[in-house]
Amino acid sequence: MSSSSKHINSSEQLLDFIKEKFSNLNQITKENILNFKKDLESSLSPNLTININYLIEELSQIIKTKTNPKQFIEAITSKNIINKSISNIKKDISTRGEKVDSILKELKTAAENANDKESVTDLEWIIQKLHEGDIYEINENFMENEHFKTEINKEGVDYMIQYSKIENDLQKSKDYSAVRKNNLNKNAINIEAKNTDDKNANINTRSEPNFIIKKLNPELSIKITNILSKIDSPDFDIFSLDSLTDAKGSLFVAEEIIDRLDIVKSEIIERDILKNFLNEIVENYSRVNAYYHNDLHAADVMQTLYTMLIKGNLKAKMKLDDLSKFAIIIGALGHDLKHPGQNNMFHITTRSKIAIRYNDKSVLENYHIANIFKIAKEDKYNIFKPFRPEEYRIMRRRIVEGILATDMKKHQKVIGKIKNRAEVYSIKNGKNFNKMFNETDANKLFDAQQEVLNMLIHSADISNPAKPSKISQQWTDKVYEEFFRQGDLEKKLEIPISMMCDRLTTNVNQAMIGFISFVVMPTIDILFNFLPEIPEYSKNIHENLKKHQLEFSKDEQAKKLKEEKMNHNNNN
Repeated sequence: MSSSSKHINSSEQLLDFIKEKFSNLNQITKENILNFKKDLESSLSPNLTININYLIEELSQIIKTKTNPKQFIEAITSKNIINKSISNIKKDISTRGEKVDSILKELKTAAENANDKESVTDLEWIIQKLHEGDIYEINENFMENEHFKTEINKEGVDYMIQYSKIENDLQKSKDYSAVRKNNLNKNAINIEAKNTDDKNANINTRSEPNFIIKKLNPELSIKITNILSKIDSPDFDIFSLDSLTDAKGSLFVAEEIIDRLDIVKSEIIERDILKNFLNEIVENYSRVNAYYHNDLHAADVMQTLYTMLIKGNLKAKMKLDDLSKFAIIIGALGHDLKHPGQNNMFHITTRSKIAIRYNDKSVLENYHIANIFKIAKEDKYNIFKPFRPEEYRIMRRRIVEGILATDMKKHQKVIGKIKNRAEVYSIKNGKNFNKMFNETDANKLFDAQQEVLNMLIHSADISNPAKPSKISQQWTDKVYEEFFRQGDLEKKLEIPISMMCDRLTTNVNQAMIGFISFVVMPTIDILFNFLPEIPEYSKNIHENLKKHQLEFSKDEQAKKLKEEKMNHNNNN
């Protein structure tokens, strides 16, 4: 087989291609996988459409435990990965087609019941074109037909048009993820829920209109609405939301929170621009590059910060204006934007471009900030455009200082300022907290507010152990997997492996005991002194600490038994 010619037309040929590329290797590495991806992209026939990203991700998972070529190929076969990489696309398309077909048939039935023969004829034509695959013949001008003026019918035909664009693009593309980004995420339909009396009724999604969820799967709609109704709760379950929304939980969270802000309700910012901006921010995170520091973590920090603001009634207590509240929440969503998956020290050690650009000072934090404002410079994303220069300066400063405060090197400085404020104003269990903001000097008031906002966003950023055990454990698994991937890379580059990044020597439970005891718990204790309204965080921390202590004790017992067994075998 020649990898330079485009000849892979079937799953069988794809398996042969994989065997050709990997069978003769002594050991399979991540670099081999990346090289394979490049060869595959140049060797696929246009007649075979596969989800390349899915395939590569699955292969990358296999080599974590099976680097021997024979075992590697056996795992691919046993897990049926090749067929899944093809069916993942077909399933998505067929599912969308079925939804469109269902909508159209319902409309046709309604037209028949109303004895509307013209509409019946039109709908039969659309259904025929859908089944024949000529769906691009359906033009958006068809919407001008008086028979399709009702809102629900418009939504149905709009969704069908979106589906037609997806299918046509997929037929031309080998990379499903690129199509999904360009056609679903960029052109998502936003349908507002009809019940405006329900503050949790608005549900927006990147790929499926809200009405589709409600119309075709009421049970799913109820589940999503129930989760979002707890958006200001310490027990908010972002993982369940992400699972229900096909990995779009971050956008659901962002839109739900933003929609509740007074500055958004006033419609100073154009809705389309705000929606475009939120979507672009979320899309510029990568769950591939950063297993933990991605859009889901960003949305979690945003939600945690929002909970603190709401539960503590901080807008009133801190005399926060709408600009400041909006800015710090946007800052939370973008605080890790475009995170590459390695920490500041890694970039400084390897002399990366961003380390050089930012002179080794809060490298990633400066990088994240710059990317937020780079996105906002484009007109279609410019949420700052309606504001006066002095208002923009306020928002920019809130965002910049807030994100810089998430640099762990500044932990003691952020905490120290707040502890000093607590002593000066004799703040205890929330009492006297509002005295911090009785400043008549505008600059001093701004500084007092910013110190607290810095504390809040920093606390939210390290709040994983303050979440319920089930949620906290998922974050722990993700953050240490990202650490270990950095350690794997450092080992490959032959540079010192960073602390807690060696997957062979790091005991996660032991590391978490230290992190909770010396970083998170003291931080949340100080926060609780200011915000006694959120006792759940403190309660969860103590429970999670006990859990890690118990698990570490088990780890030590298992380690001891293993050593005793080895000594026994050696003596014999």
